[in-house]
Amino acid sequence: MYLSPTEISEGKQQTLVNLHLASLAVVDAGERLSGLFLKSGRSAVDLPQGQPVSQRWFAQTQANALTMLGELLEIIGDTQQTIIKVAERQTKVVDDLLLTTLERASRNSPFEGVVAINVARAAIGQAENTFIDFGKASMHAVDLIEEQTRQTAEAVARPLQ
Repeated sequence: MYLSPTEISEGKQQTLVNLHLASLAVVDAGERLSGLFLKSGRSAVDLPQGQPVSQRWFAQTQANALTMLGELLEIIGDTQQTIIKVAERQTKVVDDLLLTTLERASRNSPFEGVVAINVARAAIGQAENTFIDFGKASMHAVDLIEEQTRQTAEAVARPLQ
């Protein structure tokens, strides 16, 4: 009825891999954000000194800001999507261990216990599917926001060209 030492060890190993993947996503986001902030700082240094600010310069600055906002949202979106995928993987690890335990428990349970275990097993499956659907919807929403921001930046930059 209990999990074997091998199953527990494999579950721990998969959990460590998932934590590593999440850590890599956060480190990557930090690197990309640093690059974006550096780019923003360089842009701020390029302010016209001692000259009146032209309408064209202002429009170009606005377009650059929207482009950087798009890049920022892309970094956040990519990180969010990775974290969602890692959370799905980790949920699957826990669910698999739990389902294995329930399967073993059902073999040694009376009929009434088996019914309760089957209900729990079905609930776990439904919760996992709901979580996966929520993750897919979240990733789709992030993709839409990134695309809308990119289109807005292009629309603002278009009159300058």
